[in-house]
Amino acid sequence: MIVVNWQPIAAPENGNSDVLSYSLEYDAGTNGEVWETLIGYLADYTGTQMQVTSRIQRGVTFIFRLRAKNIWGWGVYSEPLAILAARKPLSVESLVASFQ
Repeated sequence: MIVVNWQPIAAPENGNSDVLSYSLEYDAGTNGEVWETLIGYLADYTGTQMQVTSRIQRGVTFIFRLRAKNIWGWGVYSEPLAILAARKPLSVESLVASFQ
């Protein structure tokens, strides 16, 4: 699972108009060639967090980008953010301590 969070956009960055929707897209390991909309394009989404649980594979780098919509339309995309899907480390096999 990858959790993506962002800060809400406020004036003047929102064009002095309330944000009606955020659109979050990701590239599932294609190095920015193919983008898939996760939320916000077909149905408005005003939240500031998204949990991505499907199609996540360890060792794959996922790239996310975000944009906002107000009464004037969609803004430009954010700078892409790359995240390497990994897992928790395994337990430590041996622990050695010494007292000097």
